Amino acid sequence: MDCREKIVSEDYLNLLVDYIADFDLLKQNGVDYCFVPIEENFGILYVSRTNLPPLSASEYRYAFIPKCYGLAAREETSGLFSTIKQSENTVYGEYRLQQEGQRIAGAYEDSGILRVQQPPLSLTGNGILIGLIDTGIRYTFPDFLKEDGTTKLHSVWDQTQQSGQTPIGLPYGTVFSKEEINENLRQRENAQSVPLLLTDENGHGTKVASVASKAAPSAELIMVKCRQAKSYLRTYYRIPEAADAYDESDIVAALKYIHDISQQENKPVVIGITMGTNMGDHTGNSFLNIYLNTLTQERHHCIVIGGGNEGNAAHHYAGGIMLQAENPYEDVEVRVAEGSSGFTMELWGEIPNVYTIMLRSPDGETISRIPARFGQTLQFDFVYSNSKVSVDYIPIELNSGEELIYLRFENPLAGIWTIRVYAQGSAGTARFHSWLPITAFLNEPVYFLRPDPYTTMTEPSYCENAISLTYYDSSNNSFSIDSGRGFQRQGLIKPDLSVAGVRVQTALGLSGGSSIATGLMTGAAAQFMQWAIVERKDPVINSKGIRNYFIRGAEREKTLEYPNRQWGYGRMDIAGIFDALVE
Repeated sequence: MDCREKIVSEDYLNLLVDYIADFDLLKQNGVDYCFVPIEENFGILYVSRTNLPPLSASEYRYAFIPKCYGLAAREETSGLFSTIKQSENTVYGEYRLQQEGQRIAGAYEDSGILRVQQPPLSLTGNGILIGLIDTGIRYTFPDFLKEDGTTKLHSVWDQTQQSGQTPIGLPYGTVFSKEEINENLRQRENAQSVPLLLTDENGHGTKVASVASKAAPSAELIMVKCRQAKSYLRTYYRIPEAADAYDESDIVAALKYIHDISQQENKPVVIGITMGTNMGDHTGNSFLNIYLNTLTQERHHCIVIGGGNEGNAAHHYAGGIMLQAENPYEDVEVRVAEGSSGFTMELWGEIPNVYTIMLRSPDGETISRIPARFGQTLQFDFVYSNSKVSVDYIPIELNSGEELIYLRFENPLAGIWTIRVYAQGSAGTARFHSWLPITAFLNEPVYFLRPDPYTTMTEPSYCENAISLTYYDSSNNSFSIDSGRGFQRQGLIKPDLSVAGVRVQTALGLSGGSSIATGLMTGAAAQFMQWAIVERKDPVINSKGIRNYFIRGAEREKTLEYPNRQWGYGRMDIAGIFDALVE
């Protein structure tokens, strides 16, 4: 079995590792593996699951196990997320009808995008690459064609196809070059029966790409069609089979692909991250976050990350235990709907305090205070129901340096579960935070009875030097109730900006949510990078500098204090950047 087969096989485990293994020793011990380096001392290890212990946060280290990420657009017209089963031609016909009948949403104008496209600035993303990691792209749509009928795409890396040429250094998937796409377009002009090279069954990637391309119509697009996470990983995280879930290691590989193209072409690149998760410490310490932060340090790179749609989902709990109290504990109550197949829950505690838990099921059955046994997964079966809960105590999590209690619920009894959190420390308040999975990863509702709506931006949006965003409704300038909110768990100012993300025109009709706002921000960043880098107004700028230009140009209300948890430093307005420079 070659490396490509191992990478896509369910029989091989994916691990993100921040060291270079002794490969000679692995071979001597008969370990069947494949290693894909991403950068110095960081890569993806694919190893045979034969004779390996079951996946657990204690056995493999929490940081090494790839997290799963979900999509973050919201349905605003019927059928936007249904799987497209018609031919591309039929969908295109429906698209044309939609375009003729819909009014243009105001997000592009309200964000200053249309204004700076016009002379004297004429910013259309010329000379800039836009990289997107998503569900693919319907490349035959007019949004992705130049006036001469050729493609705006630089290339597509389809991670789901294993029959064609792979990217250099990333031995799986299939790359389709600009030339191959143009040849396919030419052939299809003469015979519509010629098959497509690839498509976007979901539609999410097409919508995001069309928004970015409308903002920056002269930019070249790089699309990575991300493959779905493996079944064993979905089972571990209790993610429903029907949910769209993407493996952190595939997203990291996609970032490397886009970065490598930027280096090869010697062109500036803006990368839009539309996926998000509630897994992680919400301070930006995952391996994906670390790699993203590395890319933000590169000249001519900009990273844009959406903050997700979890603001009103009741999936975050913020607690504080008075250590001087006679019984220093706090009860966290979780409501589980009938029919839930399971879920995970993470509890992050601030050092130097030590945290332990007790469990009580809805029927009153109790697992008394569970002692902290580090380095092993503790399994508990409830006698009067089929419920099972596993608990991992991780005293010092590898990347964050803080305590993590990781819980997995299997076939949980419907009703209110109580997790009593105990804290030990010298004095003051022992603070902790807990998150449930994003809504898309639950087959039935699961939520906290006393949730905290803040610190609900999804990972990886806490990446320090990226442009991290929430979204609002540009028709009335009201903040969207579903948008994630800041700040970062330790107080870092996130979001940076709020971006129009409700009822935005896309190639598949009106859509909204964090992903759509990310597409809009990505296109605006490409416009600005044309001015700064291609036109050499600030030619050595990086992501942090681009972010700060946008912060300076943001639109702010006189009645609000900035930065704040909803709006960050204000509403994104690219025209405001140039107004501020003139002033």
